[in-house]
Amino acid sequence: MVNSRHSTSWTLGKDIPTLLSFMVLAILLAVNAAVDSHFFTGFSLLTFFTDAIPLVLVAIGQFAVILTGGIDLSVGSTVSIANTFVAMYMVQKLGSMVEVSLLMILLGIVAGMVNGIVIHYGRIQPILVTLATMSIYEGVALLILPSPGGSVPTSLTSALTGALMDIPIAVIIMAFLVVLWFWARRTRFVLHLVSIGSDESAARMNGVRVGVIKIAAYGLSGFFAALSGLYLAAQTTSGDPNIGAPLTLLSIAAVVIGGVRLSGGRGSLLGVMAGALILSILGSIMYFAGVSSYYQDLFQGLILLVAVAISSYRRLRNRYMQT
Repeated sequence: MVNSRHSTSWTLGKDIPTLLSFMVLAILLAVNAAVDSHFFTGFSLLTFFTDAIPLVLVAIGQFAVILTGGIDLSVGSTVSIANTFVAMYMVQKLGSMVEVSLLMILLGIVAGMVNGIVIHYGRIQPILVTLATMSIYEGVALLILPSPGGSVPTSLTSALTGALMDIPIAVIIMAFLVVLWFWARRTRFVLHLVSIGSDESAARMNGVRVGVIKIAAYGLSGFFAALSGLYLAAQTTSGDPNIGAPLTLLSIAAVVIGGVRLSGGRGSLLGVMAGALILSILGSIMYFAGVSSYYQDLFQGLILLVAVAISSYRRLRNRYMQT
């Protein structure tokens, strides 16, 4: 039996990294409210959550991969494929809105599974495989749509960026993801993800089908990347072959800031969502504080560096305490 006690749980008194993520998020929300007096109005909150959803979705897929001890550098390119596919083929009536969306999601899953298959059966490091497929998928996105353009039906925009009974769809998506995590965190699949990241050899000896679980994890990453591309198409009402590029680094940053161990085996989806919201709100704070957008990448990079340093320090300290 796989032992993953506390690895996927989220309790205020036990999961310190996740708790710290929410504390930082609360502080940044207060700062944002200070620089933008209208932040807690309905429109501003709707805009904030709508803008954050694409990163939240990509970070969830990245989280599944990192739990196994891997990494997916191709998520941004997969987002771009999905985004351009929707913008090109919905307007060309390749199929109905639902049919094109489902085909796009299937492409995302296949793109992710290709990564998992090559990594597992080729015995190649995830960073090398996904770096290669990142370039390949970027090329595919450019073949679909060489330059920004295309369009999506207004019904798709309304369905994903509007409101349901005065509740923003973005908030409903966030709430659904939280509920989904509380259900999924004790499922066999998630426990196997954790066990592989903790000790792959031990997981294999305990009967975990390592190859199947890894391929599924990368497929899940592609699935969420495709959903992110779909949401961006609805949000921008068009397609862009480079729209997913910034999300690769940001998704890794969100996972690390959320307290997930980069070497795998431990983490909480709630922390990842908090990390994604932290990165999203930083842009809002800098905008209303009058900070040039050119500095956003600098601040995000520094935050990622600090988060990685803290994660590494915690891991080394735990090793030292165990010796």
